Amino acid sequence: MKKVAVLTSRFPFPLERGDKLRIYHQIRQLSQTSEIVLIALSDSTIQKEHIAELEKYAKVYTIHVSFFKKIVNIALGWLRGLPLSVAFFTDLAAKKEIEKIITAEKPDFVYCQLIRMAEYAKELNADKIIDYQDAFSKNMARRAEKANFFARILFQHEAKRLAKYEAKAFHFFQHHFIIAENDRDALFFEEKKQIKICQNGIELDFFDEKKFQHVAKKYDIVFVGNMGYHPNIEAAQYLVNEILPLLKKANNNISVLIAGARPSLAVKNLANENVTVQGWVEDIRMAYSESSIFVAPLFQGSGQQNKVLETMAMGVPCITTSIVNASTGAKPNDEILIADTAQAFADTIIFLLKEKNEYNKLKINALQFVNQNFSWKKATTPLQKTVNNE
Repeated sequence: MKKVAVLTSRFPFPLERGDKLRIYHQIRQLSQTSEIVLIALSDSTIQKEHIAELEKYAKVYTIHVSFFKKIVNIALGWLRGLPLSVAFFTDLAAKKEIEKIITAEKPDFVYCQLIRMAEYAKELNADKIIDYQDAFSKNMARRAEKANFFARILFQHEAKRLAKYEAKAFHFFQHHFIIAENDRDALFFEEKKQIKICQNGIELDFFDEKKFQHVAKKYDIVFVGNMGYHPNIEAAQYLVNEILPLLKKANNNISVLIAGARPSLAVKNLANENVTVQGWVEDIRMAYSESSIFVAPLFQGSGQQNKVLETMAMGVPCITTSIVNASTGAKPNDEILIADTAQAFADTIIFLLKEKNEYNKLKINALQFVNQNFSWKKATTPLQKTVNNE
């Protein structure tokens, strides 16, 4: 049995962020055939029950790096030429501690999640794997396009540093993964062709719409996500400020639910007579099942949107953008609906709320699509084959 040391920038539980969700399920799957050692950074106290959840699958080490120290690390890393988003997570004391753990544990593989952890892995003596997950440089470049003058300069500079670092980090590792082909294509270096795809999955038994058929619909529209994450904040604002006014022309009583952890003040301020901002939801399946349509007007961000897969599995039709569906791969007008302007979103929502036959067709096709393609077992297979030398 191979031993795999997994390096993460956050403790991967609870599952309120996409990176946590991905690594948690990968650890679960890998633990079936490998011995897992988790080494996770954290800037806050981790609850005992959260550690216990990971101890079901791995030997767990946690390394505390205070938020204040992370701010100092930004300045130190910037002087060393690191991107801000890498420098923030790179701490020299933590690096020494990780090296001691690796020396003691002697893993066959070191699996590094995200380039923000690459500085910790690059000098370790083991077979090394990197999960780029997303094309962060492309995501930052997109963010720069919509920013104000001063923020645009900062984001453009960060995008250039990220692009250079993504290329540099490739050579620290023997094995490379990313979440989707369009993210791989968005990287800015020739060796990207060698990066393998390791997509996301969902817990099909957990996100089972049959368990929630008794739940009454309370909202016409739902959008969920980490509501402290900039692309999700922008999507929520776009939904309320751009799409909703168009919808109210047809139905003044249309209802919207925005749910998800850590809602920013900007998101909280979106609440009104038509909009409920729920924040953290103990069981996100309730947010899906209480709503008729999932609307994801995401024009930034990268990677595969698990919330889109989850809502499909919950039997809730999804309307999203071309950029989101490029990673999902669902068939437009058959398994998912696509809109790239506020008017297109509004027209599609109104159409779907009226046309029950189209609504039910989309629901059935989306369910079938997700069940056939997105189990975590299937999603993690490429990574598992690498660890097993298959």
